[in-house]
Amino acid sequence: MPDLTEEEKKILRQAYEIKERIKAEELEAGEVSVDEAVDEDLSTDKSIQRQRKQTRPKPNTNTANETSPVDERSIYGPEASNEAIKKAPEIEKKMPVPEAEKKKRPKQTKQKVRETVKKAEKKPRKEKKKKGFLHKLLKVLIIILIIMAVALAGVYAFLRTTIAQTNYKPYETSYERQSDVLTQKGVTNILLIGTDTRVAGSNDARSDAMIVVSINPYKRKFVMTSIMRDSYVTIPGYGENRINEAYSRGGAALLIQTIEENYKLGIDYYAQVDFFSFVDVIDAFGGVTINVEQAEVQWINGYIAEYNQVSGVADRDGFVDEQFAGGQITLTGKQALGYARIRKIGNDFARTQRQRTVMNALLEKVKKANVVTIYKAVESILPDISTNISDSKMCSLLMQSVLYLNYDMVQARVPADGTWSNAIMGANQEVLAVDFGANKSYLQSTIYE
Repeated sequence: MPDLTEEEKKILRQAYEIKERIKAEELEAGEVSVDEAVDEDLSTDKSIQRQRKQTRPKPNTNTANETSPVDERSIYGPEASNEAIKKAPEIEKKMPVPEAEKKKRPKQTKQKVRETVKKAEKKPRKEKKKKGFLHKLLKVLIIILIIMAVALAGVYAFLRTTIAQTNYKPYETSYERQSDVLTQKGVTNILLIGTDTRVAGSNDARSDAMIVVSINPYKRKFVMTSIMRDSYVTIPGYGENRINEAYSRGGAALLIQTIEENYKLGIDYYAQVDFFSFVDVIDAFGGVTINVEQAEVQWINGYIAEYNQVSGVADRDGFVDEQFAGGQITLTGKQALGYARIRKIGNDFARTQRQRTVMNALLEKVKKANVVTIYKAVESILPDISTNISDSKMCSLLMQSVLYLNYDMVQARVPADGTWSNAIMGANQEVLAVDFGANKSYLQSTIYE
């Protein structure tokens, strides 16, 4: 077979250089692996060698010192044309390969390929590490969410079990709420009823205290609105009378209907406690700290003596020190009850203010209480509460109470100042004549705006 011409050698060198560059680019782009590149070089060399063994004559020793194509491969020409690339395979078949090149070339190619791959793999490795970190982080987050779900499920189950101890008393009524009653979706109004029964568990009593607790998450407000028990209202089916008569006539259902038809405030739920339940609630949280005047002490002790007589204990048990000069003091359940019932100092307006003062002090104690204290308190007071709040709704309210306690605490009262007047009604009853239209506007702005 004739020797290669200089032009053919030049074309072959250019084609070989382009081939090596393409291979390096493929390796860097990750299109082929190291092993595939090496295997391709080896298979190409072996194929070429087999073809040349069949056609190549024995080398002439006299021309051993001539310049071989391998020696000229270090000479790089300009980029080859498309025509040169097409001719390269045919020319390469004619090209003799020395024995030294056969052994050396695969090793050089393999080493060069591996060096190229190391450079190309630097960036992908960083991405792989980054992906690995994100994958681990995702796993950790999933595990945390699972733990939180299990914990919440446990808390929910515990609350449901504890709440089941309440005296659930839903009421049935044919009353249909009037269209002008104030309501708003998402705002919850709960009527707290404190009855003046002297016998534990008795239902024959009047509502001595009525406070509407309004939870407005839109305005982040927690409003406590006292309803004056001497408000002169129309009790459906019973004519006109003081509002505290409604409970003794028809229980929570009739009282709620009376409030809605007179004050136009929608009531969603109620919770009722008597004197004894009130005392247990305060004692469960270790008492309440408030400011007490020296003149109020004798009245507090007077109501404690009455409570002790009903309870069958010593008359002076739990008295406030009569030498107390006034100021801040922590009251027990019995003492707080006596304080909340005082109406001879000031008037009934001052009395409702004292009731709200006790409620506000109790909320402050709840805020600072630990989990164990709250658990013991809830466990001890729930059996004393009668309510129409379902277990699921009460559980929801308790779980969200952490948020509610951070709301703005607002104290209110109806009738509001300037919306009432003293009057004598019925059988010489001293009552409060109320401007209900003005109070509806007051409740609208206080609770919903």
